[in-house]
Amino acid sequence: MFTQNKSSLKPKFFDQDVVSELTGISGKNTCTVFWSKEESIIIQQLEDSIEKKADLIITDILPDELPKITTSNEYSFFIDHFRFIPPFCDKLNHSKEQHLGEKIIIISDPLDCELKELDKALSIISNKSQINENLMVLDSNQMDIKSVLDGMIPYTKKIVLNTLDPNIIHYAAIISHTHNMSISIVSPYNGVCGRSLLFGFRIKNSLSTEGTSLRHTINKVILGDNSNIETNSDNIGECLLRLYAFEAGNDDEHLAEILRISEVSSKY
Repeated sequence: MFTQNKSSLKPKFFDQDVVSELTGISGKNTCTVFWSKEESIIIQQLEDSIEKKADLIITDILPDELPKITTSNEYSFFIDHFRFIPPFCDKLNHSKEQHLGEKIIIISDPLDCELKELDKALSIISNKSQINENLMVLDSNQMDIKSVLDGMIPYTKKIVLNTLDPNIIHYAAIISHTHNMSISIVSPYNGVCGRSLLFGFRIKNSLSTEGTSLRHTINKVILGDNSNIETNSDNIGECLLRLYAFEAGNDDEHLAEILRISEVSSKY
């Protein structure tokens, strides 16, 4: 039985149908806890799962990504019941050879970390038509962000991330691995965490724009080819690429692979 959480959040990086399918396979009382930059919303979902005595929590959050305000009781309940589903796409539609674009995509948390510095830089760039036409700014909260990114992969040479959303950063790591794309993370995301250790990526150093000149922000962080995310092909590749290469007609194998990954993640 699936019980919708009160916040009615939906996953951004895997299909909602996966939740229904996994619920059907497990046969358990199932709730969901999905990422939100509002800590209170995550806690609300967790409290709701406890209230409904969920046997299974399907989530896109790992334990060390829960809010600091999570109580020990909430944390223990999550640990005992969660099944983590990583970001994935149904197909890798674009090969590395097709990746010849000039677009630069910037993904930001609205009114959040280091946005003022980026805003100043973007206002300067917007006055240069040759650069501006290749620039796309996305709100990290938009629900269709995955489909937008998927559609832009062949035309994009770089993605700049000013977000703390772990699923966006994880998905960018996948794109970096599969398409040799430059990824610059300027937000204070914790680069050494359960997600990076489990799925084989790390942030090499900070590309913070705080206290730097606008020239540096524009030339190095936004327009430069530098990337501060590194992937381990052995960890990030094999099991996940089987998910991404999934073709219609292999539903049972696809769901079995999701369950296998979620089981491994739950032991983290």
